[in-house]
Amino acid sequence: LILFGGTDPSGLARRALNSLRRVGYQGHVTIVRGMGAGLLEVNEPVPFTYSVLENVENMPNLMALADFAYTSAGRTIVELAAVGTPSICLAQNEKELTHTHAIETNGVSALGLGNAVEDEELDRMTLRLINDHEYRDEQARRATEVGRRRRNRRDAPRRQRTVLARVRRLREARRRGAEQRRGQDAAHDQLTRLHAALAEQ
Repeated sequence: LILFGGTDPSGLARRALNSLRRVGYQGHVTIVRGMGAGLLEVNEPVPFTYSVLENVENMPNLMALADFAYTSAGRTIVELAAVGTPSICLAQNEKELTHTHAIETNGVSALGLGNAVEDEELDRMTLRLINDHEYRDEQARRATEVGRRRRNRRDAPRRQRTVLARVRRLREARRRGAEQRRGQDAAHDQLTRLHAALAEQ
């Protein structure tokens, strides 16, 4: 899977395609292009099949189907981790190099600034994710773990609200029960006084 945001100003999708071509990858490649990214023409013969998609409606499903992805260091890294897909990260600009989520422990093989990465280094990582199944599985495990932690942090406020709501309902039930018991006690006392009054007569 190749996806470099809505515009891909550094032309990194083509770098990813060229790397797959150089290493002789023979599977299928899905390329997602944003509306501002422009046409991606493949003019030389490639050993793999490919499809170019725009306006993808179910991106998480597409990400989950991929063995690995090429992407930049934006939010897409987080979205890939959420579905457990490892990635090769090529930063679009210097600012993206400061993003702390594009790291190995998050299932991300971060190579640095996309335009500055040597072809040999990119091809070496491409081949590793294609051929080294243990490494790819470990990166997927790391991505899955960080995705799980993010979901837990995201869901924590909702779980907290649920617990607080349960506590409020329990307190309200106890209050109503206490009021009901007080009412019963009051009725019992009144009945006792009536019986006493009748006995005196």
